[in-house]
Amino acid sequence: MYPFVNELDTLLRETGFLSVNWRPTALGH
Repeated sequence: MYPFVNELDTLLRETGFLSVNWRPTALGH
């Protein structure tokens, strides 16, 4: 939807989805 969201997704993928460790609900939404 938004460009910053796409960049965020790419960053998370590059970092290895570190956010999943401290925020699994982010994936749920």
